[in-house]
Order: sequence, then structure tokens, then C-alpha cells
Amino acid sequence: MDFLDGLRTPAPIVLYALYLRYLGQSFRRIAKALAPSMSGSHVAVYGWVGRLKGFRNAFASRCRVSLFLIDDAEVKVDGGSAWILIAYEPFEKKVLGMWLSWTRNQLQVEMFLKGLIEGFGRHPVYTDGGPH
Repeated sequence: MDFLDGLRTPAPIVLYALYLRYLGQSFRRIAKALAPSMSGSHVAVYGWVGRLKGFRNAFASRCRVSLFLIDDAEVKVDGGSAWILIAYEPFEKKVLGMWLSWTRNQLQVEMFLKGLIEGFGRHPVYTDGGPH
């Protein structure tokens, strides 16, 4: 990911900001949502969007979904831990959804899956066999 080289902010936080922008959030709202995890402003978010021209192609707004591939990763943010969940459609090669959580529990996963089902319908779910 060449566009992420040289950034002080962790890559998952930048990708989550890009996802929020794709959903139509303003730069100021994105900066406010990420305030606990980054010390930048809306100008930093604007710079990330400018670095990745055409980032919308990575996220699915309408595509044929056959299954959900879901993975989670722990991200260190200001000495604390956050978890990011990502749902991916392998055949269309699109990101279906992202979820950033400060707690790691089943309720967060269920809320993420509920949003996926509302947006794309019921499909088989495949994971990496993590603890969720």
C-alpha cells in the first residue's frame, strides 16, 4: 500500500476514515469520530482522500454478494487497543463493510453482521477461526 507509506496514523485508522468518507460523512465529522484514535484534523483526512484517487472502487455500494469473508485485527492506538472488523466479497473484490470498536466482544460482532445483512441480505459467513 504505497499511498499509506510515511503516515504517522495506523493504516487501519486511515482505511476506516476512507470508508466513512465513502459513506458520505464530512471531513470534520470523520475527524471528530476518529478523535480518540488520532491527533489530526479534518485537513489530515482530506489529505488521505487526496492520496488515494478512486478509493471508492475498493468499497462495494452495489455488487453481487455470494458470501462474507470477515477478519478482525487489533490496532494499537495511543497505547490502547482497538479492533477493526472488515467484511470482504472475494469474487467481486470489494470491501462490504468496516467496523471499528474499542471493545472486543460478541455484541460488537453481532451489530456488524446485522448491518451487513441489512445492506446485502443473508449469506454464508467465513472467518479465520478467531475467538468471536
